[in-house]
Amino acid sequence: MQRTITIAISFLLSGLLGCNEQPPELQGDKKSGLSKATKTDWLDLQNDTEPALWLLAREKANGSSTDLRTMRQTLATASIRFGESSRMIANRAVQLEKMLQPLGGRETAVFLVVKLTSAVDAANKTPGFGTIGEYYYNLRKAGFTGQQALEDLSKHYGKHD
Repeated sequence: MQRTITIAISFLLSGLLGCNEQPPELQGDKKSGLSKATKTDWLDLQNDTEPALWLLAREKANGSSTDLRTMRQTLATASIRFGESSRMIANRAVQLEKMLQPLGGRETAVFLVVKLTSAVDAANKTPGFGTIGEYYYNLRKAGFTGQQALEDLSKHYGKHD
């Protein structure tokens, strides 16, 4: 049983860390025509839904207080800070949300994007969002509260005077 759980966690983490979008020149011109934000588990390249809109649509049932403008700004900052596209950050945040649920985590993807982005500083050669998400997950799995995990992340990747 323990081995099965370990394999499942490894699989989830490899998905969290190994998700790379194709370069734009390989994406092709085909779009799905999907423009409505739906509660899908993955925002693929053929879906032309804006990542900020998609995250907020998923969050709607949870009564998120984050507005579209703020979410767009946060994703733009995260994209620069982590060196990944907004779409990939949104996807990884949703994966992390699902990974945290069995640990009693109520952190939503929107919360995770906002808090993980604010916990790190751009001047600190920040690893990708997937790596930061894995670090956060491991701290939570080790028994840290969400706040404690964010404080630890900030100690390692935050602004240092």
